[in-house]
Amino acid sequence: MSYIPSFDQDLRSCASHVIYVTTENDEKEYEDQDPGLRTPPEILEPVKEASAENDSEESDSGEELDIFNSLTCSYCSDIGEKKAENQDRYLEKTSLPSYRDDTSQYIAMGVFDGHNGYTCAEYCKSNLHKNIAGALCNFGKENLKESDIRKAHKIAYNLTDKNFMKHHKVEISGSTSVTALFYGPDEDNELSLYLSHAGDSYAILGRKDGSQEKMTDDHKPNRPDEQKRIEALGPDVAQVVLVNGCHRVVIKSALSGGNMGLAVSRSFGDDEFKSSGSSGKEVISSVPEVKRYIVNREEDDFLVLASDGISDGLTVDEVGAIVRANRRSPHVARAVVEAAGKKGSKDDRTVAIAFFDWDNELAKQHQEAECAEEGVGVPTITFHYPESIGL
Repeated sequence: MSYIPSFDQDLRSCASHVIYVTTENDEKEYEDQDPGLRTPPEILEPVKEASAENDSEESDSGEELDIFNSLTCSYCSDIGEKKAENQDRYLEKTSLPSYRDDTSQYIAMGVFDGHNGYTCAEYCKSNLHKNIAGALCNFGKENLKESDIRKAHKIAYNLTDKNFMKHHKVEISGSTSVTALFYGPDEDNELSLYLSHAGDSYAILGRKDGSQEKMTDDHKPNRPDEQKRIEALGPDVAQVVLVNGCHRVVIKSALSGGNMGLAVSRSFGDDEFKSSGSSGKEVISSVPEVKRYIVNREEDDFLVLASDGISDGLTVDEVGAIVRANRRSPHVARAVVEAAGKKGSKDDRTVAIAFFDWDNELAKQHQEAECAEEGVGVPTITFHYPESIGL
């Protein structure tokens, strides 16, 4: 039993109870476990968000860089066609608390795509970033290494998953996720972007030269490494089956005795797939893939986090083109969501966009547009779609 520094709800320093503290042997055992079976040390969730007042660092030119306010964001989520409720959720940019001696800041945002209800997605939105902050506290007061931040994400994802299923034992819902953590300045005086995902929610990085890149690789049952992991459990435990053009992980339900399928191979929740129905073996994993990217202030333009309802209607290049065509609008995320629906997506559609707005010019344009809409009642918003989109 031990205690670590943490924060209360008013962001005052306090002690936080830790039931389990890792040692070098514990960490090695955690790393050596199968990705679907890792159980992290249990930590207390820290707090909500920290104040953004001190979220600044010095740039290479000596100018003070306010990371939080240099991310000009737009968010939108819309219910899918013939859906009873929107099961997606998103986390707006949030400054995480830190007790470190350095001047680094931690800013999180995310998209969570729920299925079989919204409960799991809502839980992840409310708790995952807090667990990431709590896990980061376990690595001491010195500058964090890349391996520390990667491990903290895996601990936090797994802890969030275990806590959700512990406190929602009769809940059948699940959720995919994609999260972004901006961290800087790091030990090399760089601004790092850590992208983590479980499932088919995804991230796109847009650059100033007009190009864009998908930064994540969907966890689909037919992805070669995921299919190999699942099939290694044996056909009596789980199978990857093509159903109506969609590959699914299929298990035998311990509750109904019938077959049940899931179109992703990693997620939060989905309790029966975590104990794999009647076999008791875990098939669906909550362990994320974590990718570090060093933000280039001269070349990088924006980051998009999206649920798969967007990819059902738009390609990566189409998303990038729509974001650029509507970047001056504070409703740019809505432009992407509406376009995906018009292009045939029938799923819930959610987008979170962060522009790298180092001089805050875009933020001023968004504020001016919002001021112009005030007092107009329901303003008419016109979006611009490149001809290549076909809208």
